[in-house]
Amino acid sequence: LSPVARRRERVTQQLASAVQMLWDLNNEQRPQESRPALGVWTAALRKLDSRDILRWKQWNEAGDGGAGGQVSAWEAAELIVGLMFAAHKNPALGAAQTLVTLMEDEQAGGTWMAKVAQNPA
Repeated sequence: LSPVARRRERVTQQLASAVQMLWDLNNEQRPQESRPALGVWTAALRKLDSRDILRWKQWNEAGDGGAGGQVSAWEAAELIVGLMFAAHKNPALGAAQTLVTLMEDEQAGGTWMAKVAQNPA
C-alpha cells in the first residue's frame, strides 16, 4: 500500500472503533437521555442495509462480499472517510456536508448556524 493508503486504513480503523462504540452506547436498552447523539451520518448508516449501497451490492452479487444486512462499523467508517476525501476534492460536497452539520448542530440546540448567519462571507 502507498503511504496515503496506509494512513487512510489507520484513520478508517480508528473511526470504525469510534463508530462501533457510539452504536453500542446508543442501544435500545439504554434510557433515551443517556444515549449519545449519533450524528447525521452514523445515524443514517446505522439504519442502512449494506445491499443498498451500489459498490457493496456489486460485491455481494459477485460473491466477493458479505451477505448484506446491517452496515458494519468498518463499512460505515469507509464510507465516511470516502465522503471526507470526496469533499476535499469537490467544494459542492464539502459545502453540503458543512450545511448538514450546521443544521444538525442547530437542531441539537447548538449555536454555530446562528454565528454563520450573523457573519455571512
